Amino acid sequence: MPTPEPKPTTPPLSPEAQAALTYLAEQEKIPTDQLVVTSEEFRDFPLLGRRFVLVTILHDQADAPQSYRVLVDPTSKAVEPDFDGVLLAEQAATQDKYGKFDLPLYDKLQASEENEAIPIVIWAAETGEEDAVKAADHEVAELYPEAAKALAERGVAWSVDDEALRLEIKRKFAELLAARSAKRTEPIVAWLEEKGYSVEKVEGSPIVAATLRKQDILALAELTFVAQIQLGGGQAAPSSNISVPTSRVPAVWSRGMSGSGVRLAIVEADKINNTARNCLNVIATLDNTLPDSLHKSAVSAIASCNDATKRGVAYNAQILDAGYSASGTMVTAATALNWAVTQNLADVTNQSERFTGQQLDTNLYYLDMFYDYLVKAYDFTAVIAAGNKDPDPTKGTINVGTPAKGWNVITVGNSEDQNTASWADDKINESAIGSSYENPSSGVEKPEVAAPGTNIDTVAGQLTGTSLSAPHVAGLAALLMQRKNVLKDYPSAVKAIIMASAVENNEGDKRLSGKDGAGAIDAALADWIAQTEGGAGTCSSPCWWNIPIDDNNLPEPNQNQPSNYLYRTFNATRGERIRVVISWLSSAAADGTLDQLRTELNLHVRRPNVTTIASSTSSVNGFEIVDFVADAAGTYTIAVERPFLSTYNESDNALGIAWVKDATYLPDVRRNSGG
Repeated sequence: MPTPEPKPTTPPLSPEAQAALTYLAEQEKIPTDQLVVTSEEFRDFPLLGRRFVLVTILHDQADAPQSYRVLVDPTSKAVEPDFDGVLLAEQAATQDKYGKFDLPLYDKLQASEENEAIPIVIWAAETGEEDAVKAADHEVAELYPEAAKALAERGVAWSVDDEALRLEIKRKFAELLAARSAKRTEPIVAWLEEKGYSVEKVEGSPIVAATLRKQDILALAELTFVAQIQLGGGQAAPSSNISVPTSRVPAVWSRGMSGSGVRLAIVEADKINNTARNCLNVIATLDNTLPDSLHKSAVSAIASCNDATKRGVAYNAQILDAGYSASGTMVTAATALNWAVTQNLADVTNQSERFTGQQLDTNLYYLDMFYDYLVKAYDFTAVIAAGNKDPDPTKGTINVGTPAKGWNVITVGNSEDQNTASWADDKINESAIGSSYENPSSGVEKPEVAAPGTNIDTVAGQLTGTSLSAPHVAGLAALLMQRKNVLKDYPSAVKAIIMASAVENNEGDKRLSGKDGAGAIDAALADWIAQTEGGAGTCSSPCWWNIPIDDNNLPEPNQNQPSNYLYRTFNATRGERIRVVISWLSSAAADGTLDQLRTELNLHVRRPNVTTIASSTSSVNGFEIVDFVADAAGTYTIAVERPFLSTYNESDNALGIAWVKDATYLPDVRRNSGG
């Protein structure tokens, strides 16, 4: 479920919020009228056998907003103040029970016979004190002075203005990281081959796959060069004449944006057919021997077809056809993704399929984690369809599918445009093939946004589903990257811009809802934000920032200083609707042992009189979002709070910030879009 809207301290408060508020006021000697409950979330600790309500409370001080977190037992209403201690205990219990196995593989092993063959994916352990990604960053910085400067100032070694040099540096980084990964996987491959197993490699990555007998999986887990073992298998399944105007894309075309110079990879089984290829700029194909796919061709056409009447969103983008056999597994999909990102340096990827079988549950699988790892390492934007649910509950699932469950991807649901370009009659598709929306077990809110996906007409045919929604967003990302080339390397900023501009929530909420996230995408509004990269000064019009989270910008707090802050400002007029979004990445360790948020951020927006008008304080999302009406004219302050968490530590990350106000030009956009 989404994080609730901030709640006032005036009645009625929930019993859990009241218990937390009373406890905190007494413990910290703060008057209750200075405290505001900003969020309540259920937090489950299954191995401890406990369930709590996590209550976040804001002390709205003039100098800086201070957040506190308190756990409350929903049955007894007893307060547990040591949130970090409970997290540590759950982590220790998890390690003791599962060891190097993920939960799905552990459960599979419990139910398997000794000689049963089980498909697995193995992550190689790190071999040095410094993780492989950071080591490759430092190596490439030593080779290129421009890379050293970009790494220090922008947090991305290849984020340089010269595009040819950018690609050269990124390609060298990929070579260095691939060499390190190959060295780490060598002993695993040797061990498996010695036992007679066939090994499937994802070249240049720290993972290998094989199908092993149960007893050999148990032996493999004892090896020091193995970090994590996860359940493999799974098979992919598929999860524009009106849809493009509905998303306000023509207004962006009229400003000269077409996705030119942006590499957009279509990661999906089989290959794009000639009908679609005739209107695409395909610059590389992984496997020309694969059969044509109507589904993949339609997806590609939505993203980038240059047909005069059925034009795709980013119609001048460079397309990478990252295909694999439809009979393959998550490993073959990972190989295709890896080819697009590490060998062909994709700026944005789209995957409009999900994996069936056990992968339809709420657990994260290795392809979810592999996406998170690659986005963190290579700084590209990944867009994935949420998955399709059948209206008959006996035939489908509402769970968001793999690989759309990760923190670092943009997951897209299906909004229905009713065959008009107007927003007034749009809705979330609840009939025919609808959109999955049940969040993964991590609790992260999915999908982040929605886009048209019902009866989408393309040069390759007419189809329905979230498969067709995702390429609208991938194409939009490409338009934004043409607008500002640096956005190719800022996935956190791209997500923040797209979510901030998705102001039309088809469920009626103004901030965040369970089925369409922030709302339906608006390309014109997103492009308006993207035009202005914010600096240290105040933004007078919508803008965005990408800020390295490091000791210079937002250092990690400690027990003596429980929160650190980063501030940015913008001007607003009384009565304007304002939305602010921040986004950052999960840790996504290079050995597969950890994929969780190790940086925790809260978002507060303060009025000109330095009181807080809105807060977002989720403990599970890699983003925060506020939406409010300005009640005074003047300079508003975006206060990003980094609270102290003793259970986590992370020395670097990337923070994207975007803000937008109600656009007075929207009636013109509607007219120009055919609405």
